[in-house]
Order: sequence, then structure tokens, then C-alpha cells
Amino acid sequence: DDSILGTTGVILKTTADGWLYLRLTAVGFHWEHATGSYRRLTQADSSGSKRLQLVDSSTQKFASRDVQRLLEEQRPLEYADGTPHEFSAFAKRLFNGVSGKSCE
Repeated sequence: DDSILGTTGVILKTTADGWLYLRLTAVGFHWEHATGSYRRLTQADSSGSKRLQLVDSSTQKFASRDVQRLLEEQRPLEYADGTPHEFSAFAKRLFNGVSGKSCE
């Protein structure tokens, strides 16, 4: 059984040249949009550690309104480590909702 430690997020490829990276941490909601390949986030930084590790992927297409709906559905939930709604559950629910898969 492998465990991955760190911040969990989801990367969504846009229809243009770019991607959107969404994550939730104890500090709050974070998002980042950039052009080019998201794979740069999986490359080692200057200290030699990777920023992100790819855990699952999907080629399922979805509309921006689907992401908006999934974000709205999560709005009433209170996320915190050590609770039924861990911060990683935010990204997993978003991934599962747009991909139709179950990321565990």
C-alpha cells in the first residue's frame, strides 16, 4: 500500500494551450493557470524534489459548467485534516466528477 504525502490537487487541461491547477489547503483555495505543458509541474525543482506526482489521469471531456457545478457542490463542506473531509478529498471529488472514475 503506497501513501503519497503532500498537497493534493487536480490539473485540468483547457481547450486552449494551457491547464488549470486547483487545490485546497489549510490556507485556502488555490488555483493557477498557465500555458504550455502541465508536465513541468512533475519535473524536479532546484532541490531535486518533484512539485507533483501524477496519481491518475483521464481523457474524459467536460464543460467548464461541469467544473463550476462540482465546485458549488463542495462549497458547504468544511475541509480539515483529520476529519471526514480531508483537504485531499476536494481534489478527489473534483477529479471523480469530471472523469467519471474513482481516484483512490
